[in-house]
Amino acid sequence: MLQTGSGNDHAPGLVPVQAKRMAILTRSSAPEEVCVLAGGKGRNISILSRHGIAVPAWSIIPASICRQFIATSGLAAVIERILSDVDLSSAERAARAIQQEMMACQVDEGTLRVVQSAYDNVGSSRVAVRSSGPDEDGDKVSFAGQYDSFLNISGLGCVLDAVKRCWASAYSSRCLTYRLSHKIVLGVQDIGVIIQEMVDADKSGVV
Repeated sequence: MLQTGSGNDHAPGLVPVQAKRMAILTRSSAPEEVCVLAGGKGRNISILSRHGIAVPAWSIIPASICRQFIATSGLAAVIERILSDVDLSSAERAARAIQQEMMACQVDEGTLRVVQSAYDNVGSSRVAVRSSGPDEDGDKVSFAGQYDSFLNISGLGCVLDAVKRCWASAYSSRCLTYRLSHKIVLGVQDIGVIIQEMVDADKSGVV
């Protein structure tokens, strides 16, 4: 089941939207929705939860929200322009430029409400904000470990900032360099974001 966020009133500093409805992914979301929209890390968290493994509370901002934010904000044309002539020698400069544009861009009401819905759904003030790329664990290429995640984040404003930084990390210098080195076409990228309860763990590992 998709849980939606929407709104008509707008707060100062936000771009108003008309009848915009967007959704988060949760433990109750259908597996096929998660498979398409959650990204690699998000899919794995959902699988663990469905099999009854104790996973700290989570919700996912789908990759489609990133794509929609980039499209409606005008960032798509900016990103395409910056990437149009990038090569290995200019990847770091291009990454900085895209990150600056992304972080400076205002967030519309619909996107903000999705982020708030994901944060509220976790039910914890202290969360991890984790990137979840659709191409993290491919058969031929893997972006595992190349996207950014942020720990011990509290408050909606800080969560929103971390979400935007996760989105911007799809254009980090290491990601651009990896794509160029593997002859992968550069362009606008989708990336999901997991909002997950922070826990004081005694042990950690990779499954």
